[in-house]
Amino acid sequence: MIGEYTVLQGSPALALPFSKFYGQFIKTDQVDSRLLEFSEYLMDLSSIDGLLDNDKLRLIAEEFRFESNIPLGAGLGSSGALTAGIFDQCVQSKNGLDLKQLKQVLGEIESFFHGNSSGTDPLVSYLNQSIIINNGEIEMSDFNVNQLIHACYIMDSGLSRNTQEHVDLYHQLMANDATFKQAMEKLSALNTILVESICLNDEPRFWHHINELSVIQYEAMQAFIPPSIKKIWKSGLENKTHFIKLCGAGGGGFFLAFAERQQNLHKEMFVPIY
Repeated sequence: MIGEYTVLQGSPALALPFSKFYGQFIKTDQVDSRLLEFSEYLMDLSSIDGLLDNDKLRLIAEEFRFESNIPLGAGLGSSGALTAGIFDQCVQSKNGLDLKQLKQVLGEIESFFHGNSSGTDPLVSYLNQSIIINNGEIEMSDFNVNQLIHACYIMDSGLSRNTQEHVDLYHQLMANDATFKQAMEKLSALNTILVESICLNDEPRFWHHINELSVIQYEAMQAFIPPSIKKIWKSGLENKTHFIKLCGAGGGGFFLAFAERQQNLHKEMFVPIY
């Protein structure tokens, strides 16, 4: 929700589950080739050797499919939900892992889909609870979005995205573009303020700084914003009706929008989170 990308530089991030989207394993007579490939990958993954029950992995791959209403490649955690489900069903023991270790393990499992994963999405799915990440430390939060953000929405760009492609782009820009790096440093400071504002239920402070964040992302991260979103993003900034930000990697999928007055929004385009 808050802090994507700048969390890589150690600034705080807030992630929360989205209860409208979910998935479950359903018994089937047809083998899901993608699930079978996933299970075989995990059985050969040395970094989690012995953690998962291979017999259960085979059973799920051969007799079940993962049925989900989470759009693929949209930034809403479709692979994270499947990762959490596999871990929940196949882990040998749920004891002995703290949150940091659990996030690392889930990231290793989700690496099948992204090549590299922070583990944040599957951790939120597995815990079904909000988490705050700060300088690599993780804590669960009982934060409810309705406590502060009574007008938080998702917007569908209509495009799928490649997470790793945009993460790689971010690292390239950080290494080679001084202007981009400076903008991300400002963004990091804003993310810190926004997470604090949410935790303290400081609504005026939140609305002031979410505006600033939206401006910086729009100006500095044009390569992460598809054309279908740019116009409405800009109009929100100009008219102060709504403030859009990335939802995860950007480039496609869903984006987040915040608005204090719901009546100003196009109901078909803006879908309430809660």
